[in-house]
Amino acid sequence: MKGRFYIPEVNQVTGPWLLSYENLKDLDNLFSEIDLQLQKALEKTPELKIKEEPQKYAIVTFVDGHTYRTENIKGIINYVDTHSSSPTELNIRTLHGNTENEFNLIINSNTNKEEVDFEYRIRCLDENIQQEIKTSIDKWVRENKASTPLRTWSNFLVYLIWFISFFSILISWSNLTYTSSKVDAYKSELKNKAQKIIEQKNQKLNIDSTLFLLLKLQSDYVPDNIKAETTIVYDKGARKILIISLIILFISLVRPKTIIGIGKKYSKFKFYKAWWKLVVVGGTSLLVTSLLADGIGHFISW
Repeated sequence: MKGRFYIPEVNQVTGPWLLSYENLKDLDNLFSEIDLQLQKALEKTPELKIKEEPQKYAIVTFVDGHTYRTENIKGIINYVDTHSSSPTELNIRTLHGNTENEFNLIINSNTNKEEVDFEYRIRCLDENIQQEIKTSIDKWVRENKASTPLRTWSNFLVYLIWFISFFSILISWSNLTYTSSKVDAYKSELKNKAQKIIEQKNQKLNIDSTLFLLLKLQSDYVPDNIKAETTIVYDKGARKILIISLIILFISLVRPKTIIGIGKKYSKFKFYKAWWKLVVVGGTSLLVTSLLADGIGHFISW
């Protein structure tokens, strides 16, 4: 007797999921195909004794807690657009025969720590058909899930950025300015006077002023008024780091989450899409510009 090939019944896929009209229409078409495949599997199993009434439905839950049930996702889309609602969860299910021959998928944008935002379950009386269903739904998942960089950003990277940005802002702010005395400038002025005296080979020297200057240099003498006089200097490097850190922190505060982007949620869906393009393009441009500016600065100074 051949062993049955193991096909996982439940699959959970990490978000965020940014879904809107086109994604859901494709899922609706797939939902209808899966319903027909489960019906076909039931027809191939005439010996099944316990049979339930066929079920095929889609349920949407809204922000205010109320739900709407219809036969397919297309009906959900029409209802949401008509009532200008804000969906938070979508549940589709089809069953033929009993719970050993069903498909269930849940998309939840309002999860807690114990819940997942995307999960589907397949049980089928026919192994080959179950494999076909899984292949089809996995193909849709691959084509519609968020990119790996976006998932990495939302689930891991933002937390690291918050931590680094906080300390970077703290350190750069504390080093934004520093106090500089005029002692070094005074000593440099004395040395310049001494060099001028040395260069005046053919001129008569004032012995008293020359000796007095020599005493000042040898004793590191600095007048009290020079010691007390200070100026505030702005550190350009610290200011640059502070500005960049604030920009990065501000961008990272937006962390895309799973969204069913229809009805009132469509504008937020578009914002997430535009924001991610800004992060990719803007972040890359900022990095390149910063590196080029530093490179040009070093080249000029060299």
